[in-house]
Amino acid sequence: MAVFAFIFPVSKKFLLTRSPTAFYQKYKTEINQLLYELLDGTGLSISELFGDNWDNADPLAIETQNQNLLAWFAYEEIASRLRDFLEQE
Repeated sequence: MAVFAFIFPVSKKFLLTRSPTAFYQKYKTEINQLLYELLDGTGLSISELFGDNWDNADPLAIETQNQNLLAWFAYEEIASRLRDFLEQE
C-alpha cells in the first residue's frame, strides 16, 4: 500500500505539528487521495462522511475548520489501515 510510505514520517510530524491545519497544508495531496479512495469505495458524499462537522460553505477546504477535519481524518484513516494491516500478519 502506497499509503504506508508516508505514514511513518507523517505520523511523527503530525504529532509534533502545532496545528493540524499546517499538517493538512503540507500533505493535502496525500490527504485528498485518501479521501477520494474512501468516498469512491463507499459511495458516500463528503457531507455524508463528516456529517455536521463538514462546512458545506467551504467545499474546497480553504478555511481552517475543514482543513482541521481532513487532517484528523487522514491521521485516523492511516492508523486504521495500519492496524488492519498488522492484524493480518
